[in-house]
Amino acid sequence: MEADLQIKCTNCNHPADFFFASIINVKKKDANYFSKSKHFVLKKDKGWSSWKTYYYVWYYPMLSPRLENISDFPDEYKTGHRKGGFSYYDYQGQVLYGSEGVLVCSFCKTLEKHKLDWPRDAYFQLEYKGKTLWAYDRSYALKLLAYIRSDGRKKRVVSTTGHVTQDYFLRKIPGHFQAKKARD
Repeated sequence: MEADLQIKCTNCNHPADFFFASIINVKKKDANYFSKSKHFVLKKDKGWSSWKTYYYVWYYPMLSPRLENISDFPDEYKTGHRKGGFSYYDYQGQVLYGSEGVLVCSFCKTLEKHKLDWPRDAYFQLEYKGKTLWAYDRSYALKLLAYIRSDGRKKRVVSTTGHVTQDYFLRKIPGHFQAKKARD
């Protein structure tokens, strides 16, 4: 399983993999099953309405067996989960999910639930004149480095066959980091 992000390990500051928790919207009748299961964390929310309660469960990869290996997991939910990586706010402005997941450090063997504090947790980051530029993982960091160091600064590359490749994130680099003085 490929990590979603690379972050700083909370124990040793070495690069660690981060896997977003999966969120499953569940029915009220099934909330009891999920609240008793050791593989899920049940949360409920009134959402934007005050008359209906919504039930969600968080599934943390790497800390529990794969969903298909949980023998009593209800079939109707096997395809109804989505990966985190976005934020959902309750009516009071509290983030309910989108930043929760699992930190896995191969250096110090840490394996734990982690609430992401992005971009502070980013392992690949640099500061230049008081501003921070970060990358999700090593591959993004290498593309970013090559782009900033280059003279041509091509955000779009057209191959000899006419195939256009473009890294969307390169269009979002603040001009502060694209200045000629920032190359070094």
